[in-house]
Amino acid sequence: MNKYLIPIGLGILIVGPLLLSYLYLGGFPVGFLNGRLVIYAYFCSDVCPQQGFWHKRYYGIRDAASCEAVGGRAYIDPAWGGLVGCFPE
Repeated sequence: MNKYLIPIGLGILIVGPLLLSYLYLGGFPVGFLNGRLVIYAYFCSDVCPQQGFWHKRYYGIRDAASCEAVGGRAYIDPAWGGLVGCFPE
């Protein structure tokens, strides 16, 4: 039984923080750009996974004006007209 504790413990230490960061941020953190956190996230518009895609975007930007202020490119979803995210250029 003791021989399984080390691999299980290492798995929890590696996978745990990744899972928690994905659940909290909505994506995996990949670094900073222009002083803002950039995450790697999945977006699904109407039908998953056929119309979804993975992308890098700034975390915490909620409108197009703020996106342009940090030098990003705002992406508006054509299906519902809302801001998907602010993509680094």
